[in-house]
Amino acid sequence: MNQEKCELILHADIPYSSHPQQTLDLYIPSLIATTKLLTPIIIMIHGGAWITGDKKDLKSLGKSISSLTNFVVALINYRTSNTPEIKHPMHINDVAAAIYWIYSNCDKYGYRSDSMYLVGHSVGAFLSAQLIFIPEYRIKELSNSIRGVVGIEGIYDIPTLLERWPDYTRFVEPAFGTDPEIYKSASPQYHSIKDAATIIPPYLIIHSLEDELVDIGQANDFYKYVEQICKKNESYVECETGIKGTHDGILNERELEQRIVEFILLRQSKLSFSK
Repeated sequence: MNQEKCELILHADIPYSSHPQQTLDLYIPSLIATTKLLTPIIIMIHGGAWITGDKKDLKSLGKSISSLTNFVVALINYRTSNTPEIKHPMHINDVAAAIYWIYSNCDKYGYRSDSMYLVGHSVGAFLSAQLIFIPEYRIKELSNSIRGVVGIEGIYDIPTLLERWPDYTRFVEPAFGTDPEIYKSASPQYHSIKDAATIIPPYLIIHSLEDELVDIGQANDFYKYVEQICKKNESYVECETGIKGTHDGILNERELEQRIVEFILLRQSKLSFSK
């Protein structure tokens, strides 16, 4: 990759609602800020097993991707279940609210509301998948705006996760309670998309074979689920397992950065060509 990194302007801790965790950061390439050229925006969602984590966990990756693409990058926070009152569906409702805020404030900060990309790590991949595949969380106004999704080391199926890792109840129960039916209904791949007209954006699933916290079965099963939907809805999905790194360590891998940038730039070039 031959792109040169550029300077970034940071707008930090912008509130999209009233809770202290309901904030986001915007990284805007200085070239874009000075030329007023509208670019796509890449929205990054951190992990943390629903009970911890922060947007700063994706700061290094987000800054690199913004510099390499000259696209605006948003890092979003959402309420986490480190206190008893924060439970599902608050996490996904916050993510939806943050994305809608980003969509609604495009003119103020200088990016395109019709070219949005989601990048989620771990539980962040779960949350982005909920937005795409669970009807009650889909934002109708954004159905034509989300142009691609990247899931990194994602969880997509809570019941299967707990079968493989029974001690993960210590993360799941504070966020979802103890009802197995809620675990299933909250998991993206238990939902069918019956309407062929529903817009499913292109999907890149990334999962390292060195991940010590989430097994490759989560990615493989989710890939099969998305593939079946894409056949009906004229979209496509890729599954990348060749990037090395532990569950969190992969975020520091240059190969991950390159793969995400390639996916987004290719998708954006196809959109531009089609117009």
